[in-house]
Amino acid sequence: MTIGQRAAQAIKERAEEKGIDIKQECEELKTSEYTVRDWRYGKTPCGYLLAEMCKHGYDVIYILTGEKK
Repeated sequence: MTIGQRAAQAIKERAEEKGIDIKQECEELKTSEYTVRDWRYGKTPCGYLLAEMCKHGYDVIYILTGEKK
């Protein structure tokens, strides 16, 4: 699984936990659902978005390395 795929999966799971749709979660992260879709197909999130995800409590180390602590 790529960095982008792990990031997209994390956003999807977080949205499901909150009971909201992916679009709303993306708005909190200041990105679009289309950007997240691109991650699923091979693009890699930029540093700014990874930092934003970290601010919102995402496990960015897992997203980058694929290893959970």
